[in-house]
Amino acid sequence: GKRIRAAHSYRQIFRSSVCDENRGHAAGQLGRLLSAEGEFKKAIACNRWIVASGLAERDGRFFYARFNMGIYWADLRQPALSLRAFRELLDRHPDRIAEITRLFLHAPKTRAVIDRQPGFPEALLRTCPELFMPAAGPTGVDENDEVTQ
Repeated sequence: GKRIRAAHSYRQIFRSSVCDENRGHAAGQLGRLLSAEGEFKKAIACNRWIVASGLAERDGRFFYARFNMGIYWADLRQPALSLRAFRELLDRHPDRIAEITRLFLHAPKTRAVIDRQPGFPEALLRTCPELFMPAAGPTGVDENDEVTQ
């Protein structure tokens, strides 16, 4: 249906665009569609491209790639990879810690996935204590706890 057509369109934009920013937006949207279908490894690949291309560092609009990767790794029950993604996010975007914290605190599905994995909540608190600091303001996460663009 609509998701299949949208995914096709995003793939087409990704493949044909000469502008990295347009490719990044297409990759991010395709990742969101894939994750909604439970295709977390493919969603990670989309966000990994955003990171590997340098967009996540060059353009502040793409900081979310590591956040979403942390969510997807948590969904795949890969806490070490999830922790690494969240820690890299915090280390590479220290100017956005309040925003990242707010996003995390308003991501109940992700927190529930983390809470159901023995030792993961404690490891997250040790590795990324910033995520548990109170923050105020709009959330910017959708129903799947992903950062919206």
